[in-house]
Amino acid sequence: LQEGKARKALEALKKLTSPQTIVIRDGIRREIPAAELVTGDLVDLEAGEQVPADIRLTRSSNLQVEESALTGESVPVEKDALFLADCRHEIPLAERVNMVYMSTVVTHGHGEGIVTATGMATEIGRIARLIREAPMEATPLQKRLGDLGGALSILAVALCAALFGLAVWQKRDVGEMLITAISLAVAAVPEGLPAVVTIVLSMGVTRMSRQGAVIRRLTAVETLG
Repeated sequence: LQEGKARKALEALKKLTSPQTIVIRDGIRREIPAAELVTGDLVDLEAGEQVPADIRLTRSSNLQVEESALTGESVPVEKDALFLADCRHEIPLAERVNMVYMSTVVTHGHGEGIVTATGMATEIGRIARLIREAPMEATPLQKRLGDLGGALSILAVALCAALFGLAVWQKRDVGEMLITAISLAVAAVPEGLPAVVTIVLSMGVTRMSRQGAVIRRLTAVETLG
């Protein structure tokens, strides 16, 4: 239920923050949603705007772009539409000053350029794809709970087996003691532990939501804590 609420909240936030961009089609400037851009569109870039796609600059005037999301560089990068790269060598992303990339922010100046890639074909899309394809690993809490549950289960089974052996040695009713040992083993296995942990994490999500934080997965509460 909590994760469902978080998904709905994130979807609503995406709609609220859906970026608009100025595109020049057939010589006419018009504002459209960034999601409607296609390769080959001529896009106008102004200070304060988010770059809507990967764009090869055709014109720039004192253009600076903040690219920390891609390169980790906290200082805005000066862009130059006239820069020509040496095609004989691979140019690092941070040095492609005639390109601007999706999800970066124009901090100063003005520019125009041709869209070269959109969506998952962009550099930021490639990173998103790699993250999505990365295998999900258990969190430290999940690993500790797994170890604890396994240890308690083994201990419970061992004690119940010892109890059954003791009962047989004392010449008690074997069938009755077998049922008793199995009942004790079932009762001792901590099957309620995942439910309790889920409830506690859900309470953490609720408390975080009161502070204005939207958490998509319950297990993230452990790291945030």
